[in-house]
Amino acid sequence: MAKINLILAKNNSFYCDGIFSIGVYIKEKKAVLIDSGISKDVAKEIDKLLTHDHIQIEAIINTHCHGDHCGGNAFFQQKYPKIKIFSTETEKPFIEDPLLAPICFCGGAAAFEGIKKCKPIAPQQPSKVTELIAPYEDQKILICDEKFEIITLPGHTRGMVAVKSPDNVLYCGDAVFGGDTFRKYPILFYTFIGDTLKSFKKLRALIPSMDAIILYHGGKVDDLGPLINDHEKLINETKNTILSMLREGPLSIEEITAKIMQTNEIPDDLISYVLTKTPIQAYLAELEHEKLVEIRVTKGIRRAQIIDKIPIHLSHEAPAVML
Repeated sequence: MAKINLILAKNNSFYCDGIFSIGVYIKEKKAVLIDSGISKDVAKEIDKLLTHDHIQIEAIINTHCHGDHCGGNAFFQQKYPKIKIFSTETEKPFIEDPLLAPICFCGGAAAFEGIKKCKPIAPQQPSKVTELIAPYEDQKILICDEKFEIITLPGHTRGMVAVKSPDNVLYCGDAVFGGDTFRKYPILFYTFIGDTLKSFKKLRALIPSMDAIILYHGGKVDDLGPLINDHEKLINETKNTILSMLREGPLSIEEITAKIMQTNEIPDDLISYVLTKTPIQAYLAELEHEKLVEIRVTKGIRRAQIIDKIPIHLSHEAPAVML
């Protein structure tokens, strides 16, 4: 694989070049990683890079459970048995059991082989989370006598977090995708749409106080605001696209998925299918929450349909007065 290099973000805070911008905080020959890469091979390259300069990897903070973020955990844990691995309680089970994420992608049943073997979805080897981060609350954690701030940003996954280094560098995980990734995928992978929009609002408020912002898929971004705007616009467009489809009649999730895949020329393979169907289900859940659609089962088929709006008739009578 290609050689990995470190790019300076600020002071002791770095990130890896390439398609995975793994965070690396180095001080006094000790390193803390923010995520560990997609595989053993990536982890080996990071390890070789750091050990060449006699730097010891002390800890990993996993922003969330997807395999491209925690796939290197097992290598580091096997090589450094005392390494600390931090994760939220919500993401921990998926990091420790590589079958759980594929099972979720398969409706809670035994997973198809192609999904089990998909490295971005699930780590290929289990690792043990040694340090739990309390879910759904911003907090500070101490590693190597340095304070790191954990900032909750649910949406991509339920328990995803960003990490602010002691240098005021924010590592965002997959809360927002870099421009190339954003343009590549017509349906962005968010599993909780309402939470995603709230996280965008939270991120936008954080921008002025950060000295650098790192996206896992995109590296350092100088102006996050316009990119967040693009994400919000695409999410709203996707919601409207689904509503437009449903105005023509009830549709199953599979039918909506097929229409979106065909319209956007998404490849006909199992991984593309589940990475499209899953966020579509999230959109339908959000539209149901907004009372715009309802989910019904008719003749054994689960379909989404528009909720008919009942017109409100205003009374001309004088309102009753409470005394």
